Amino acid sequence: VMDLSKITQLFSRRTGGIRRRLLKWGLALLGIGLIANNLAGSLYTRKVIMREAAKLQTEIATRVALEIEDFIRRKVERLLDFSVSTSLYEMGGKEQRLLALLLLKNDRAFTDASILDGSGMEVLKISERRVYLPSELADQSDSAKFKEAIKGESYISPVYTSDKAEPYVTITVPLKVTPQEVVGVVAVEANLKILWEVIGEIQFSQGGYAYLVDSRGNLIAHRDPSLVLKRTNLGSLNQIQEFLRNPLGVDPSPGGEDQGITGERVLSTFAPVRSLGWAVILEEPVDVALAELRMVERYAFLLLGVGIVLGALIIVWVSNRITAPIHELHHGAEIIGKGDLNYRVEIKTGDEIGQL
Repeated sequence: VMDLSKITQLFSRRTGGIRRRLLKWGLALLGIGLIANNLAGSLYTRKVIMREAAKLQTEIATRVALEIEDFIRRKVERLLDFSVSTSLYEMGGKEQRLLALLLLKNDRAFTDASILDGSGMEVLKISERRVYLPSELADQSDSAKFKEAIKGESYISPVYTSDKAEPYVTITVPLKVTPQEVVGVVAVEANLKILWEVIGEIQFSQGGYAYLVDSRGNLIAHRDPSLVLKRTNLGSLNQIQEFLRNPLGVDPSPGGEDQGITGERVLSTFAPVRSLGWAVILEEPVDVALAELRMVERYAFLLLGVGIVLGALIIVWVSNRITAPIHELHHGAEIIGKGDLNYRVEIKTGDEIGQL
């Protein structure tokens, strides 16, 4: 009787304790498992999205960089063809003037053209923007455009801006009467505003866009022309600094998260335009790139809540299955403890409780 009384006291002190502990530890373990699974899935999905974004951006940036190189190469080839034609006529003559006018008319990127003799003196200069008088022809012998082209090589100047803040480059080629004899230089000013259309048409994913910078980080082309006209320098941006440190190299961390041109967080990649020292930059807002991930995370947290509720119901059901025989045993122990030794506890669980 004393032993049964002790058992009764033990169960009396622990009434409801097993159920509470099962619910507490069961929900804790279930919650930890579900949260860990959600976090692992979210991190993996984010990694996949970043990797795919980097791959897509690299492919597009490289393609656009090659297109821009090809665009400038065609301009140089057209100017070389022009120099071959003009070499057949007298320096500064009317035939050369007519050919120069046709060059500007047939190529809307060229706005000014000039011909320099072997000493660097301008013998002809025409423009779509103004009329040059003979007294305005100048000595260009000390200019880089003359010094490079007179050696027999093509030359492309750094980007500069007009009085209207539009980007330009000067292209010069040698004027040869024979393959070895250079008698002068042909120079044109090329307006790069045409690249605004090329860059502005680039769209990818939901909100991706591109822009073009020169070797000093100055903005050359963007879908918003006002940013170019403001003579925007982007040298403070991390992705531009990466390019300026290695102008001929590829992006060491494509698809990386950086501050974008508008100040928002973006996934960015650059591809160098190697022959010109420029770079094509691609950006996609992080919020847009990870929008699907955010949606998946919301569904995951919803499922987390549903899982915890279902888990709680299952744990309560299991705990009832465990504690019901214990309560029956407790009740029987109280009766027997009061002296009714004929009372029998009918528990058929087939486990340790039944044995007890």
